[in-house]
Amino acid sequence: MTSQFSYEKYMNLIQYPEHWSNPIPHEISKKVIYNTLSPCICVQSNPELDDHLKDLYNIDSVSMLFRYFGDYIQDRDQVPLSSDTKDTGALPGTRHRSDSLSQRQASECVRFTRSLENLVSIDSEDQILQPSDIDSFLSQYLQNLEPIMDGNGTPSKLLKHSIYHRFFITLSSINLSRYHSFHHPVVALIPIDITKNQGYEYARELLINFKNLNNTLDNFPEFININDILPVFVLCYDENSREQWESVQSLTKSLKKQLFVESVSISLFTSYENQQLTTLHSPIIVSLHEQIFNMSYPTSINIPSKLVTHLYDTISSVVEELMIPFMNRKLVFWDETVLQPRKSIFQSNKFFRRFISPKSNHPASHKPIHPEDSKQSDIMFPASSPEFLLRKLADWSFMLSDFKKAYSIYDLLTKDFESYPQYLAPCLEYKSVSLLMGAQNIITAKTIKTEVDPLMNKAIEQYRKQEDKNSLRLIHCILTFSDLLLSLSDTWVSSPLAVNYLTLIQESNILGPYASVIIWERIAYAYEICIDPRVNDHFLPKPEDGELIDNTGCTASSKDEKNLHENDVDNEWKNENKLIRNNMRSEGLTRFRKYSLYQLVAAKKWTEVHKNNQAKWCIHQASPAYKKLDLSKRPDGLFHKLTIELS
Repeated sequence: MTSQFSYEKYMNLIQYPEHWSNPIPHEISKKVIYNTLSPCICVQSNPELDDHLKDLYNIDSVSMLFRYFGDYIQDRDQVPLSSDTKDTGALPGTRHRSDSLSQRQASECVRFTRSLENLVSIDSEDQILQPSDIDSFLSQYLQNLEPIMDGNGTPSKLLKHSIYHRFFITLSSINLSRYHSFHHPVVALIPIDITKNQGYEYARELLINFKNLNNTLDNFPEFININDILPVFVLCYDENSREQWESVQSLTKSLKKQLFVESVSISLFTSYENQQLTTLHSPIIVSLHEQIFNMSYPTSINIPSKLVTHLYDTISSVVEELMIPFMNRKLVFWDETVLQPRKSIFQSNKFFRRFISPKSNHPASHKPIHPEDSKQSDIMFPASSPEFLLRKLADWSFMLSDFKKAYSIYDLLTKDFESYPQYLAPCLEYKSVSLLMGAQNIITAKTIKTEVDPLMNKAIEQYRKQEDKNSLRLIHCILTFSDLLLSLSDTWVSSPLAVNYLTLIQESNILGPYASVIIWERIAYAYEICIDPRVNDHFLPKPEDGELIDNTGCTASSKDEKNLHENDVDNEWKNENKLIRNNMRSEGLTRFRKYSLYQLVAAKKWTEVHKNNQAKWCIHQASPAYKKLDLSKRPDGLFHKLTIELS
């Protein structure tokens, strides 16, 4: 395997103890958030091909195979370093990007999901997922981690971050939503098994069935437009067979010429004898129930390394040559037909609007569809409505990292959704997210206090007005806000706001004990990085160095004390509470003591759920601030009790 520390390794850090000592990657929170909102590619089912794949590689379906290769595909972290496979399948003209953890964001980030029929048949994740389900997952996940922590006793801050982001991913729904289009498929892969003599007629039938899903499925949602999903055929064959190779070439031309659909080929069933095998890491973006099943019944998937490289090349080709151009064409069309008429001076100005006839040729607002069941409070804008087209225009711009355009469209939509809180809350949420994702380090303290914070509070207020079924969506929204605030450069201003948002989650008492203690640790992290910009790293005391300042019990180093005893005649009158000279510049400009306090609180919470290894690591982080204090040695003190209990 490659030696680089990739995003995939970070999210599956439990499987890579050798990387636990790595530093926390820069802007990792932004990358996790961007990944959960990246374009979706659904993989249609093919029973014969799935059975063939099951017999060959013990993979349940071709949809599951692609999910092993999702997320930041430019990392290619599963490609081995051997000379026979490295860069052999590089596509001409393909952009090469290095380790995604060192980048701000990347457009080559996709998620693979189940077939569109399966996505449509499942209700919203918010109606299925419960806080108890999340706690059950965390309990099992941490239980699997305990024996690994026993063998690696050195505390790892990176692992703590990975656990938190695994929890964050669990809260991120992957199912369809009527309020936004982030989880709506952009591309549909239609696999064809050439080895089973599936040819043009079979492919044509699959395409017709896919295009008619909105007519054949009774529960097909009104907010999905099948024409906004790009179909792409995936021709799976054995490259050792010349007959199959010729069939692939002929079928590719026929599908493009007669059905106007592009195709890609994968030598999925080639027999790679005496080839190096690669063990695939666990998929990152899967449903909670799939994660629990994978942990309960772990399986090791090994496929030839050459096939791994070929799959990455094929996915990169689909993303760069087909998906992104398709999205750009749609964005241009929606911009010209929906957005520009709305931004016209005659439509936006009240004075000119009085002279325009109501029958003018411009998109009119669409009345939402009200449910037949009067007990159901949800409303829905259909896919063809200008409001939802604008929402999709903003979402797709966000997916392609055009955060400035996305923010401007979200701002426009907030006026349309003022009467519909179900739509207004997500719109305000992603308006805030796009602002912080695109701002990088240019947001000032004044902007945070006057624009960002009020906007976030308004989004949270809209979520709170809705029923309890949106409680997990509200928690996910708050966690997203806090993560983005902690990613800003001026943490002295942003960290206290993040703490305020995280405290709202604890006050709601919605989450279970495992999730709550993870939030306590996140609050501690917010205080750890809360440092005034005037403090330089050169004289900044670090928590792990044991140099934290406390006015009641801080002493100088042993060397300084020795010199003081030698030179000070009146040593018996020495003030033990005197500040250390090296730390005077940072006095009052950090929050390390609060960081240690919340680590102590987290340690207490971990012991309540019998996760002693997690508690030991929290005590290790809190020790520098407490071990020099007399009060920490009191028998009835929490620090002393936990230290004795965990020793």
